[in-house]
Amino acid sequence: MFEFSADTQYIFKVTVDGVQYLVAFSERNSFGTSTFSTANEKVAEKIRRTSMFRNGAIRETTQCDDAEAGIDAVAEQRPTELESEEKKDSVKEFANITLAREWLSKTFGVKKSEIRYPGQIAKCAKENGVEIRYAEGR
Repeated sequence: MFEFSADTQYIFKVTVDGVQYLVAFSERNSFGTSTFSTANEKVAEKIRRTSMFRNGAIRETTQCDDAEAGIDAVAEQRPTELESEEKKDSVKEFANITLAREWLSKTFGVKKSEIRYPGQIAKCAKENGVEIRYAEGR
């Protein structure tokens, strides 16, 4: 997963192999940043080539872990096997509850009004096979 952040809510299109993709950053969170996530490597590369990225207005916040480092081995599996593995052992860490709420809303299409409280966020994450953790001391 490739993640980007910006101080402004950007919305623009990129074209990859003749197909247009809408890059829409989320609403600004309590830290004043907007975020955008994509699993498409080509879309991420197009974002990196924009003048906004080169000028520092858009920053990449992708955190590479061991699972992403071995992407060649994982790519040989069938998509259904890959999805079930990701959901089974998926743990996502956030600095605060607002970031977790925005990520759940964007990733799983859950309305933000349905996940207002910590218990609702935890339940929603569990229903989608994700464990939410909050970073301490940041």
